[in-house]
Amino acid sequence: MEHGDSEISNSASNARKQKKDELQSLDRDFGVKAEVEGLDNDPIVPHRKRVLVLACACILGNELCERLAYYGLQTNMGLYLKKVLGYPADQASQLLQVWKATVYLTPLLGAYLADAVLGRFWVILIFSCIYFIGMLGITLVNVIPAIKPIKGGPPPPAGMDVTKGVFWAFMYFTALGSGGIKPCVSSFGGDQFKENSARERKWRSSFFNWFYFVINIGSLVATTVVVGVQESKGYGIGFGIPTIFFAVAIAAFIIGALFKLYIYIPAEGSPFTRIWRVLQGAFVNRKQPLPHPKEMYEPPAGTHTKVAFQMAHTSRMRALDKAAIKSNKPQPVSRTEVEETKAFLGLMPLFLCICIYQMTYDPIFTL
Repeated sequence: MEHGDSEISNSASNARKQKKDELQSLDRDFGVKAEVEGLDNDPIVPHRKRVLVLACACILGNELCERLAYYGLQTNMGLYLKKVLGYPADQASQLLQVWKATVYLTPLLGAYLADAVLGRFWVILIFSCIYFIGMLGITLVNVIPAIKPIKGGPPPPAGMDVTKGVFWAFMYFTALGSGGIKPCVSSFGGDQFKENSARERKWRSSFFNWFYFVINIGSLVATTVVVGVQESKGYGIGFGIPTIFFAVAIAAFIIGALFKLYIYIPAEGSPFTRIWRVLQGAFVNRKQPLPHPKEMYEPPAGTHTKVAFQMAHTSRMRALDKAAIKSNKPQPVSRTEVEETKAFLGLMPLFLCICIYQMTYDPIFTL
């Protein structure tokens, strides 16, 4: 009996040791710690959860109002262009599609500025203000008598061409502003949670659930309430509602900074620059034999570049591993940069599928 108990005890001890070794491997390769004896050194900080809740509320409020503003514009814009501004149906559809394409292209600019130049907080704040200027301008176009278009009525005193020009100028302000919000808000929210704390990683998962929830709440309110107000009370009030909410969201976002609620991650440099270096290095070393994973260049996180993380080696796209062959170059390519490139290229098939889906789904809103 004692012998059997001893075997069970040894088995449990070995299993725990194996589990601990696996977690230590995760810690070594990814900088991830687990809430296990000897691995989680993150003490409970008083009021930490309260601070996180307040910070995330400010961030989620910004996303909620951006979605409210976007869908408040997009959902009914086809009818507005045709019935109020007097565009033919085909031209209205083309103009709206070009604007929406701009909305989804400007995040490339916002992401670059956040990653390489300004950091996420400043990009969100600056582009939110640009977005607000656009929303305010669109509202004023439908309020100021000199340029206000009248549905089914005579052109405004300043002329319909002036009204259309001012209107589209502010519409593209919102398109530019959207480019700094879309790629940064979710990432900035994720930055608020400590990566080396299992407790906060669980909270981060909850944050992303709430993030997706507020996106859908914003679109729901816009399509059911704001669009109804536009049709019944006029476009001045209909566009004014999301404008006011957006102003409140910006104010809350700034207050969060004034009360030092946020964690700021400095700009790490553009990932596209790193991807280019990997592709270039793999081409230059294409005739070299494949390196063993342990032979690939991999300095400690944050010492070679501003990238404060490491990624474990994977066996896919092995030809790219040649980029991380150790050399005397001033800026050698690291294993993490190679794995980052692999991850990016691995997403391309999914990205193309989503593009095809959007090409068929999106025109529904311009019918």
